[in-house]
Amino acid sequence: MSGPLVIIVCSWWFTFWVNAIDVILTMLYLSYGTLLIRSSLVMPEDVRLSHVEGVLFAQRVAGITLLVSACIDGVLSFDFMVYGGEHALYILSLSYLILIPSVVVAVIIVGFSTLSTESEALLDIEAKLLPDASIDSVPKSVRLSEQDAKDIVSKIEALMKDKEAFRDTNLTLNRLSRKVGIPTRQVSMAVNQVCGMNISKVLNEYRITYAKKRLVDSEDSITDIYLSAGFQTKSNFNREFTRITGQTPSAYRNDAMVLCEK
Repeated sequence: MSGPLVIIVCSWWFTFWVNAIDVILTMLYLSYGTLLIRSSLVMPEDVRLSHVEGVLFAQRVAGITLLVSACIDGVLSFDFMVYGGEHALYILSLSYLILIPSVVVAVIIVGFSTLSTESEALLDIEAKLLPDASIDSVPKSVRLSEQDAKDIVSKIEALMKDKEAFRDTNLTLNRLSRKVGIPTRQVSMAVNQVCGMNISKVLNEYRITYAKKRLVDSEDSITDIYLSAGFQTKSNFNREFTRITGQTPSAYRNDAMVLCEK
């Protein structure tokens, strides 16, 4: 809050503090952008696990946008202080020629990611920009021991298999942590170490396994199946089902029926 308050105070004496305001605004953009990107590197505890990737991606997009804005403001401030704004028009034109289309594309990608639509091209872009956390990027000093990580994952597996916790559409990392009685950071770290993917994707693996069984063993509609598996939207279910099995739910069911007839 101190940054915005300083800006308000300085605005009363704009003539004397114009350069200071430019510097402060640039530093605020840099600070907020950096904090958003750092936040996107940590698994959120109170976000539905099915929405985690979209939330993290949105944070990164917002952070990058603020950092780019800070760079633009910094260059403009320098131009006004040194050259009296002689190049301001060119700087603005070039900057926003790049920034505005980038922001529009980013917003579209975030929207598609959050709403779980079926646009394969945008999903490919998201996958590249938001890869799974790699255990190689985690310092050895803060990793769990191999046995501790396996023990934690075993507890999670027992919870998923025995109580089918994955069917809870409101399951978050925080709630999962309370269920297994282990701190959220350790849960997230253990899953990444043992499974090589984040908890959100592990959760969807269980949901898809459940859905596959229901598709073969029951005549329930696909809508009933994905809702009972813990998914909230058909598009998200179709996306994850195709990612994991390489088939759509309908094609998977049809192939299973053909095999049974043989």
